[in-house]
Amino acid sequence: MKCETTAGMLKAALKLLKPVIASHAAVPILGMVKIGGGEVIGTDLDIEMAISLPTSHAEGEALLPFRPLLQLVSAIDPTETLRFQSLEGGVELTAGCGRYVFPTLDAQEFPHMPMPEDMTTVACDGSALKAAIGFVLPFVSNEETRYYLNGVFLSGGVAVATDGHRLGHGGFSDDGKFPDIIVPKLTAWLLSSLPPATSFSTDQQKIRVTMPGARISAKLIDGNFPDWRRVVPSGEDMAKTGMQRMALLRTARRLGALGGLSRIGPFISMLGDGGYVAIALKSREGEIGAEYIAADGAPLSVTYNVNYLAQSLTSLSGERIIMTHKEGMYPAILRGDDDRRFIVMMPATDREKVIDLARSLLSRLTEKRAA
Repeated sequence: MKCETTAGMLKAALKLLKPVIASHAAVPILGMVKIGGGEVIGTDLDIEMAISLPTSHAEGEALLPFRPLLQLVSAIDPTETLRFQSLEGGVELTAGCGRYVFPTLDAQEFPHMPMPEDMTTVACDGSALKAAIGFVLPFVSNEETRYYLNGVFLSGGVAVATDGHRLGHGGFSDDGKFPDIIVPKLTAWLLSSLPPATSFSTDQQKIRVTMPGARISAKLIDGNFPDWRRVVPSGEDMAKTGMQRMALLRTARRLGALGGLSRIGPFISMLGDGGYVAIALKSREGEIGAEYIAADGAPLSVTYNVNYLAQSLTSLSGERIIMTHKEGMYPAILRGDDDRRFIVMMPATDREKVIDLARSLLSRLTEKRAA
């Protein structure tokens, strides 16, 4: 194997591969990367990732230990030329006045992921798909028992993810022809971090995605994603309340900072009369914090986990959010300025323990306005 590149180019390629290289690989070959053919390839057996490596000379291929190689090239000037050459039982790297020898294994033993020949190529807008996956990614579950929730569900033209407390929905296509697949969390994160896909192929078990400078082959989650449409509330009795997104987010962050003081839990109640919304956090011993912000639209009465609310408001965009809701223990829908994106918030079960504080604050506000 002979290869010539620069330290900066190799370092950039290795850093992109880092998420798929095991920190402590039980199988030594999984802690190595394959260099050859103008690519650097790594795998954890569930994901295989190839990153383009510009070279001025490339011949053959070799396996090199990932972490020592990354640490070494990180300590070399990015503009320095690197030259690799195979030796008996190892690979020599020369850079400037330095010479370094790495142990290696037979490159033919690298565990490439076999891909089906009859995969279906799916037409999609790579930029829209990347944005939709990135939007719903914070709502992916980490629960082991319901493993089918540990990924992003792509179906028709939407991306959906839920952790049982919140559900994120992001549209990326209007033709509705995208097949139903569940993309594991790490793969979904890579798709949201790398450049937009230029080619997307899939069957019911694997995907192959190509983007500028990279290629991903990955296993899918084998399972049935729940019918998410049943979670999204609808009906003529749904009401809408509008608020300034950043005002509500700042309030949620301030009250959330005190959430650890509440033995009830980090729950806030929001009670509105169409002009203001009173927002309160309470413990068993009494009041911890309460604020109010301006609002418009229908009266409001909801209780949420304050941390979930803050993260949801961070994911949405725009100056205002519209909360679609109805009285009682029903989910609510939060929307920003993008009609194809929304978040469904599940209500907290300890509503009555905190709603009275918001009710008291709203009553004082009403009296003050009347005076």
